[in-house]
Amino acid sequence: MVAASPPIGAGGRRLLLLTVDNGGMSAATTARSIGIEVKGGAFVPLIPVGTPVPARHSEIFTTADDDQPSIQVTLLAGDRSGRATERIGRFEILIDPAPRGYPQVEVTIAVDGWQQVTLTASERGRALRVLAG
Repeated sequence: MVAASPPIGAGGRRLLLLTVDNGGMSAATTARSIGIEVKGGAFVPLIPVGTPVPARHSEIFTTADDDQPSIQVTLLAGDRSGRATERIGRFEILIDPAPRGYPQVEVTIAVDGWQQVTLTASERGRALRVLAG
């Protein structure tokens, strides 16, 4: 499985925030939502603001057109209102061309305690190649 780990936050802004709970324990959480842009430009948050890290979320996506050789994925960070505010990275997931709607591509976004975001993809249990763009 190929993983792409882009730098976090353009301009030095962090995606993680250190918070303190009532018991005095510190826990890192996401300071912004992390998600992807889908066709039409909509932002789909996969890891919401305030999620404890490490965190990971997977979602199944498919193609919009027949015989697509790849799926373009733009990884975004967003604010509490659900708006995308910053592009983290752009990736291309290579797939076998098929009729639209047939590929079932599982895209997984993970955030670790060192603020690294990893994007991986698979289809029916088979790892797909992810290229940074």
